[in-house]
Amino acid sequence: MPAKSHRFPGGEGAERARTLLRGAQMITMAPGRPDVERVDIHVGDDRIADTGDHLDGHAVETVTIPGLVNAHLAICQSGLRAHVLLAGDVQGTKARLLESGQRLLRVLDAPSTAQA
Repeated sequence: MPAKSHRFPGGEGAERARTLLRGAQMITMAPGRPDVERVDIHVGDDRIADTGDHLDGHAVETVTIPGLVNAHLAICQSGLRAHVLLAGDVQGTKARLLESGQRLLRVLDAPSTAQA
């Protein structure tokens, strides 16, 4: 479902936004306002200033950190969503979580291949 542009009170819109998040997943938790799979979000002065499709702005730096904004939700939104947690499969789920975490640590600990 495409996101409609919405300006948030107090945020003064994109004019004061300092950060533009592109293609974010927005979980609103608000009755009457659906969750959005891919939306651009302007953030400024510690507030969401604006949301919508294809907001104007340019990226100075690109950082991708999936799941760290809402880490408890990231587990069910990740690769584990394909697995159903059954009462008898707690150990299997723990093993999959441990394996995923170990893979992430190996990637983070690997020597950087970036060139200066």
